[in-house]
Amino acid sequence: MAKLFVDQSGKVEQLTKVTVVAVSNDLQYTVLLPQREKRVLQAVFRNAGKPRVFVFQTFASLVFLTLKNLVKEDSIVVIDNEYPGHEDLIKNYLLQFCKKTKLPLSKNRVYFSKVGKKSKVHKLANSKFRVKSADKKVRFEEVLGLVLSLK
Repeated sequence: MAKLFVDQSGKVEQLTKVTVVAVSNDLQYTVLLPQREKRVLQAVFRNAGKPRVFVFQTFASLVFLTLKNLVKEDSIVVIDNEYPGHEDLIKNYLLQFCKKTKLPLSKNRVYFSKVGKKSKVHKLANSKFRVKSADKKVRFEEVLGLVLSLK
């Protein structure tokens, strides 16, 4: 059973900074959402009359994109508690993305917790954030494609 730890550096709502989401255990993977792409996404959400869910759906999308090639049947995912009080919403979006793409992740295998500043995943996210680099650069179209698949 593999535990995958997820952390974010540079909040989604900080439009002047990149956002990096990292996953780490034995394997590591990072995605980066540039500022320009975040501004486009925010405008799309605002124009659709859904400005409040912009942050949560975007964050869930980025988490999904980091996990999609690493999750196995027995994986447990521990996500840093970036948005306290909104864990159920984020988890719901994440699980809907998993269901649509047949990614084997169930609700009893996703947890939110503080991962800590000294954790491997925090150091990974932070280092990629500082150099503005990641394994994958995400475009707004990819996030939008996931979001539009939601019910």
